[in-house]
Amino acid sequence: MAIKGNRKFNIRTGLDLVTTPVPDIPYRILGLLRANGGRMSITAQYKSEKSLLAQDLAMRIADGDDWLGFKTISGNVLYVNLEISEEKFQERTQDFYNALKYEGGKLSKFMTVTILDRNLALDLGVVSLQEILDECKATKYKVDVLFLDPRARLITGSENEEVIIKRFCDNVDTLLANTPGLSVVIVTHMGKDPTKGAIGHSRFSGWLDTEIRIVKNTGQKFNKQLEIIGRDVERAVISLNFSYPMHYVVDTEEMARKTKVDVAKEFIASELSHGEETEQQLRVEARKQGITDYAFHTAIRELKDSGEIEAIPAGGQGNRKLLKLTANNTHE
Repeated sequence: MAIKGNRKFNIRTGLDLVTTPVPDIPYRILGLLRANGGRMSITAQYKSEKSLLAQDLAMRIADGDDWLGFKTISGNVLYVNLEISEEKFQERTQDFYNALKYEGGKLSKFMTVTILDRNLALDLGVVSLQEILDECKATKYKVDVLFLDPRARLITGSENEEVIIKRFCDNVDTLLANTPGLSVVIVTHMGKDPTKGAIGHSRFSGWLDTEIRIVKNTGQKFNKQLEIIGRDVERAVISLNFSYPMHYVVDTEEMARKTKVDVAKEFIASELSHGEETEQQLRVEARKQGITDYAFHTAIRELKDSGEIEAIPAGGQGNRKLLKLTANNTHE
């Protein structure tokens, strides 16, 4: 159906929704950032190394390296730096390059632009950012993940006003809609109360798919904590060790999370060794075993990505996909 010119909307019947298989949702960071229209924020008080955490993430996405124990899919990154000098950003990039032991070719997936002389005014329109994305596209560089750092340099009005934040969110959504496959990560300042998230009107936090808050930062080893709040992941607090320029999850916590996923993978493989099942049926059984939805969905994606399980059309009522083991799975 076309409305107002050439814009089309995918209007579907309820019957269509229940009789066609649900497609896998593409992701850039499993559980945190979807690969098509995903919206994520890294939020912290001033001088909490939030920009360093964001650049760590940006360069790991470019490399396809895990970030804080979360799987990433490599993609082209554009980091829009609106806060520090180009020389300082270049210095940080060299430090990350050496710390991550990057191969030179991987840097072709990480691009940056520094803009300090003007506000990009995303509460007024998308022209400024659209021009930057179009310029990247003209050089054959399709941006997959756009980093905007910080939000304060993207808004001309008051961050406390709902109408201003609404315009900002709506304009980012327009940018995402105009650029299929694009996701965005926004670095945001936090108010005095870390439990309230980003500074300004709460509409912003409600709009996000995932918000990562630095809720504790004493400057001491193991004394930085992140709170993760998202639609596709259980709310969690993880402890970090910050060793410039990168952050590392405390080993015991990372192992505990990995163990939950491994338990889920073992359960899924065991269940499928008896025959094909739908993902919905497996999830019901997994919950009975105390397996969290995040661990279950992460295990499913990792097993699919490794080729150990595959989905096939189920047919019949509901037409849901069946999962089955492949020849690559050595489960006994």
